Amino acid sequence: MNAIRSSSDLKMAIRQLELKQANELIQLKDEFRDTVEGLKPMNLIKGAFKKVTSSPDIKTDVLNAVIGLTTGFVTKKLM
Repeated sequence: MNAIRSSSDLKMAIRQLELKQANELIQLKDEFRDTVEGLKPMNLIKGAFKKVTSSPDIKTDVLNAVIGLTTGFVTKKLM
C-alpha cells in the first residue's frame, strides 16, 4: 500500500479495504456452505464409499475373499 498523504488517499484506502473485506466475507460464506454440505451424513457415506471402491488394493482383497469363499463352498459341496 502506498503512503497516505491526504484525506482523499485515506478515503481511497478505506474504500479498498472495505471492498476487500466484503469479498473475503463472500468467500468465507461460500467455504462455510461447502463445509456444511460436506459434513452431511449422506455425503460422508458417499465419500467413504468412493474411496473404498476406487482403491485397487481393496478391490483385490475383496476379489480374493470372494474367490476363497467360492472355493470353500464348492469344496464343501463336493465332499
